[in-house]
Amino acid sequence: MTFGEKIKTLRKAQGMTQKDLAEALGLSLRTISNYETGGLRPRHNATYDALAALFHVPKAYFFTEEDAFILAAEARWGESGAKDARELVDGVIGLFAGGKLDDEDKQAVFEAIQEAYFRAKLESEAQKAGSSHDEDA
Repeated sequence: MTFGEKIKTLRKAQGMTQKDLAEALGLSLRTISNYETGGLRPRHNATYDALAALFHVPKAYFFTEEDAFILAAEARWGESGAKDARELVDGVIGLFAGGKLDDEDKQAVFEAIQEAYFRAKLESEAQKAGSSHDEDA
């Protein structure tokens, strides 16, 4: 089930309209419509928190593997990290468009790219910390 299908199902189960949901979350009706039918997902963790609280479900219920990766990057490196992760995800999805990989292989490729991304970011941090430590000496 996609993110949009999940919120639409929960919204209808609560007897809410898209307008009701938009007002409850402080978002526009267009945003809710795009979530449900346009394939868009929230960019900020706070929106997932609000949805989870509103519908009494764990926040992780709404995540795809890609969402979790982007949010982890944002938690660690801020909006810049989230932007980088989002661009990486979009690029990887583009690689798979029309491809012949089955879902298991796609997952393995995504996990390898995700691991490489986090490793590169951590190594970059370590190098920066080492060079600033050297400057202090």
